[in-house]
Order: sequence, then C-alpha cells, then structure tokens
Amino acid sequence: MRGGPPEGAHEKRGDRLDARAGHGSRIPSLDGLRAISILLVILAHLSGSPGFVDFGPLSSDAMGNLGVRTFFVISGFLITSLLLKEESKYGHLRLRDFYVRRIARIFPAFYVYLLVLGAAAGTGLIMLQSRDLIEGATYTVDYFPWSSQSNYVRHIWSLSVEEQFYLLWPATLAALGVLRARYFAIFIVIASPFYRLMVWWLVPAFVPTMDRRFDCIADCIAVGCLLACANRDLASQPRYRKFLESFAFGLVPIAVIIAALSANHPKIYYGVGQTVINIGLALVIHRSVLRPDSLLGRFLNSGPMVYVGTLSYSLYLWQQLFLSEQNGAWRIAFPYNLVWALGAALLSFYVVEQPLRAAITARFQTRPRSGIS
Repeated sequence: MRGGPPEGAHEKRGDRLDARAGHGSRIPSLDGLRAISILLVILAHLSGSPGFVDFGPLSSDAMGNLGVRTFFVISGFLITSLLLKEESKYGHLRLRDFYVRRIARIFPAFYVYLLVLGAAAGTGLIMLQSRDLIEGATYTVDYFPWSSQSNYVRHIWSLSVEEQFYLLWPATLAALGVLRARYFAIFIVIASPFYRLMVWWLVPAFVPTMDRRFDCIADCIAVGCLLACANRDLASQPRYRKFLESFAFGLVPIAVIIAALSANHPKIYYGVGQTVINIGLALVIHRSVLRPDSLLGRFLNSGPMVYVGTLSYSLYLWQQLFLSEQNGAWRIAFPYNLVWALGAALLSFYVVEQPLRAAITARFQTRPRSGIS
C-alpha cells in the first residue's frame, strides 16, 4: 500500500515516480484521499442530523460535493492506471477480468443495501417513492430529479455515474487505443463547460439534475483518466515536479475550495468553477501519489487513514440510511446515527463484501487479481 516496487540506483527519477504512481502493487495515498473524501461527505450529511453542530460552509453541500468529486477524479485515475498496466503487460485490455473485478467489488454490498431498503419499506420502517428501487437497481438515479426520489436513494447518483463510467471508458480505451482515447478525454474536459452552459440556458428540463447527471459531469472523471495517461510524462518533467513541491502549490487547494463555494453562481460554477475543481483535485492527488514520504503523504498512508479509506465505499453506501435528514421517528440524533452508520458499514464490509468478492473473483476471473482495487 505504501509504495511501488523497490527502487534500484539505476532508475531515473521519472521511473521511480512512475513506479509509485500505479505500476507497483498498490497506488500510495489513494486510500487516505478516499478517507478525506468520505469524511467530507459524512460531515455534509451530518449537518441535517438532530444534535449536530452546523459548522456553516465546512458542513455544507459544497463540501459534500467536493468529497464526491474527489472520488470521481480518483476513480478515473485508478481505473485508467489499472487498464494501462494490463495493456502494457498483456498487449491488450482484458475487459472480462476488469468487469469481474468491478462486479465483485461493487454489486454485493449495493444490492444488499437495496434489499434492506425494500424490506424496511415493506415493514413500514421507511417510506420509498414508487421508482426508487428500480432507478437504484439500474444505476439511473443521476438522471432523475430529487423531487421524485426518497432521501434513501439520492446518494446513489454518484454510484450511477461511476457505473456508467465503468461501462463506457474501458470499451472506449480498447476501441480507440491509448493515444486517441487520451485525445477523446481532452475533448470531454474542454467541451464539458460549454455543454453545461448550453444545458443551463437551452434545456431547462435538465437543470434540476445538472449537478448529478453523467453527461454534465463526465469531465470530472475524464481529468483523472488524463492524469493516468500523462502520469509518466508529467513525473519526468523537472518543472512540474518543482511546482508540486513548491510553496506556490498551496494555492491549488485554496482555488479548489473557492471554486466549490461558487456553486450559488451557476454561470461561474458551470463554466469555470467545476473545471478548476477537477484540475485542482487532480494536481492534489498526483502530488500525494508521487510524494508518499512527504508530511501529507505519511498522513494519508497512516494506518487509520488507510483503514477509513478501505471502508469508504461501505460508509458511503450505508451512511445515507442514518445520517441525512429523515422524517419523523426514523431520524436518529448525533452521535448515535454515526455509530449506526459505522456499524452498518463494518457489517457490510466483513460479512457481505469481502466474502462475496473473493468468491466471485475466484469463480469468474481468469487470472489472479491485480493489487489495484
């Protein structure tokens, strides 16, 4: 987890950084970054809980959205790194193994969560909207307005975006090849702000879902894909490394936070703000990956941060049942709701996810699992 393969004295600096950034057994710092992302989401959702102190902008939807966007950039970087590693090793993309790993990683806990929702609704513990389970099960939550959904499935919008990315990007990479796929990702990053503004002005029916629908936020993941494609080239550039290590780099996270807080100004946010967030997050992620021995890197790779990052998917999936503002008696006061959310995540991780993940990969995968997950 803490780094790539041993570094020989003959390796160039760029090769060493490239090894750290995904060509070893694990990519350093990513679990720690996942931990920060899920903590931002939890903080935002706790703001609607009885007994929780509202910290203003720090516990706002903007911070929760920033956490989810960090997940997206990480996902683009991680998945593309894995695909490029396999393409380099085997000469082609082994899409069957990729999809087996994704199914084993995501489906068991997700569909158990939907089953729990259905059972709770059937016994009268919660109230669901008529299409909640269908939209959730088909990963299409991102294309429907929140007014038609219960709060228990609204967070599935981000998982829907992820699934649509998993479905489209590997096939695109296989069909176009690495170089043309990189150009396609560049096109997505450049064109998306114009597309969002066009939707804002010309397609009012899409506006309620603009912050969630895949076609409006695909550039967030595309930035992560580009980072993976350009990783080796960037890591070998002295000026780029110098910038990452400079005092001026501190302006990058500041710019990201300012851009995140511009969400109340749609023209700025959709035209410029989201692009600033995406690129800024990519730079922060890359610096963290390339410098695991820095103060921030050591923090991200510490045991507690890695553990929380490992649980991030489970926490994200189940926290919605307890943390976000609910109706009536089902609302659980802080900090008990946090304890329930953590308990559900741990139960899901150890009882559902790990056993079924191992069983599915052992049964359907044609080669040993990669170390990247």
